[in-house]
Amino acid sequence: MKPGVKILNCARGGIINEEALAKALASGKVGGAALDVFVEEPPFKSPLLDFDNVIVTPHLGASTQEAQVNVAIDIAKEVVSVLTGGLARNAINIPSVKPEAMAVLAPYIRLSEIMGKIAGQLVDSNYEKVEIGYTGEISGKDTRPLTVSALKGLLEMALGSGVNYVNAPTLAKSRQIAVVESKSESSEEYSSTVSIRVISGDLTKIVAGTVVGDEPKIIAVDEDRVDIFPAGRMIFAKHVNKPNVIGPCCLVLGKNNINISGMQVGRAEIGGVTLMVLNVDSQVSNTILEEVRQVPGILSAKLVTL
Repeated sequence: MKPGVKILNCARGGIINEEALAKALASGKVGGAALDVFVEEPPFKSPLLDFDNVIVTPHLGASTQEAQVNVAIDIAKEVVSVLTGGLARNAINIPSVKPEAMAVLAPYIRLSEIMGKIAGQLVDSNYEKVEIGYTGEISGKDTRPLTVSALKGLLEMALGSGVNYVNAPTLAKSRQIAVVESKSESSEEYSSTVSIRVISGDLTKIVAGTVVGDEPKIIAVDEDRVDIFPAGRMIFAKHVNKPNVIGPCCLVLGKNNINISGMQVGRAEIGGVTLMVLNVDSQVSNTILEEVRQVPGILSAKLVTL
């Protein structure tokens, strides 16, 4: 370096050899130094304290009154976000998202977790592979938070509330579940779609969705095209598309004082198999669900709770 160079270290102690710096200051090679970090702190025995051309200060930039207030506010907002179902924006061990990107990704993060929960409750067995696909505009974004959210929703159904955004990928790996992402810029009907494919041997469960007006929407379950705004409790029932099937199912729920707040029925040719989704306003017991399954034409019925 040129004679008289100035040395500043406000990063970490030990980056600069303090004994070598003291010698360089004594010889004039270094014209001055400014430090707020040292190998030993407090640096009472440091020879650097003997030089008039050395400025030493505490490494306390975050300890001003203003900084402490701002940090407290940020922490409070983070806690509120997490407890109301949002992401921890500043966690060091989950994918971080810039504020401007979060405005676009936030509804898809929610969608991905809901889809994971639905798939996790519809799948009948353990699974060894999860494929998460992104099509359209969302494929050009950083989709890592969406994948983590999908895994959280999926694994939470099997492992309970201990699954979170931090440990979901690790839990998937420990259970030897392969996680595969795919992206495609083309999207036929919607500007962006997300799909989750859960694979167990020769069996596959698929849930696909999109966002409409910031609200999650399920657009397909397996081969059935649907139009569902998921909420609360839903009964997913595979049935034969023929008369006198849907009505008796509703009668079963009605006589048990269970209100149906919404219904979506997939299309199929007469005599074909399709999906019916009933939104219900109260808990459906296994006994009542079994009664629904006994209705002629009903092939399966599962309760999904969000």
